Amino acid sequence: MALQWVHEVPFSLHATNTPGPDGRSRIEWTDQWQTSFDDIHDADEVMHVAGQVAGLPKVGDAHPTYNDLLRCNKVQARRSNDCPTIFDVEIQWNTVRATLSTWDVTLQRDSAERAIDAFYAYDSGGNLVPILNSLKQAFDPTIKDTVYDRILTITFKTQTLQESDVAAVEGCINSDNISFSINGNAFNYPPNTVKLERFHYTTVWGQGLPFFNCEIKLHVNQETDQDGNLIGWTTRIADRGWLWVQYPMSGGAPNYGGTPTVCSPDAQSTSSLTSAMQVQVYLNGSGGLLAANTAPHILNYYLRPTAKLNPILNRIQPTTGIPDGGLT
Repeated sequence: MALQWVHEVPFSLHATNTPGPDGRSRIEWTDQWQTSFDDIHDADEVMHVAGQVAGLPKVGDAHPTYNDLLRCNKVQARRSNDCPTIFDVEIQWNTVRATLSTWDVTLQRDSAERAIDAFYAYDSGGNLVPILNSLKQAFDPTIKDTVYDRILTITFKTQTLQESDVAAVEGCINSDNISFSINGNAFNYPPNTVKLERFHYTTVWGQGLPFFNCEIKLHVNQETDQDGNLIGWTTRIADRGWLWVQYPMSGGAPNYGGTPTVCSPDAQSTSSLTSAMQVQVYLNGSGGLLAANTAPHILNYYLRPTAKLNPILNRIQPTTGIPDGGLT
């Protein structure tokens, strides 16, 4: 018996839903091959030697295209109705569960506007100067600026996911340097710049195995201060509070356009001109009045917990492909 050719019938790989022993739906993979010999042999003999036919998959072999996913578990041959020397071979495949990790990774990138308090601006000469009114005081309320953050929405399928891992990081800011790649696009972010805003997953059963459909939303904030220092997700608030202040006198009356000085609360009762009053003012970071011609003193706060996000993000590194019509 001399073999002439062996080939897979193009586009013949397909999936069939069948009920499993537990009542859940399984997907079985089947495709068609053909072999041709130079003389006639009965089908029994071909089936017996099918495992020795060069180029024809045998039980245990990996699929020639989806080698990480499918393994041959059955080979069945029958003589073609068109020619007695050609045999149609049906091959069934099992899913290789052990090698599946993460697949079907998709990335969506968006921009999001965010309003922030602006304390500095560029003058006509391109110099960065404090934003102050004509009395050299900070504006109240503060001037707003708009920054543009990056929103990354990533979907993927995985077999390996623990709810405890998800709960430990959702809503957190990264405390580690983040580095991952999707379809050749590399993403690298320093600590305090990425918030895991959403982690959604559903459990699915398909292709004979359980897995998770996952979607994560990352909000990237790379805001910097007036000196170019990275702020990220640090919450910045101008130092303000209430103080009793005494305004200077001019022509026998308080000059409310002058520079006030901090005084004691009883200054109101001891001053016949009632130039002392309690006002909300910008503070200098030490509980005192902010000096004139000075930008507000900024207090920094961290409102969200931090966590290492790399362990969860490392799951989205695609490790394999999936045949069309596969896991859905």
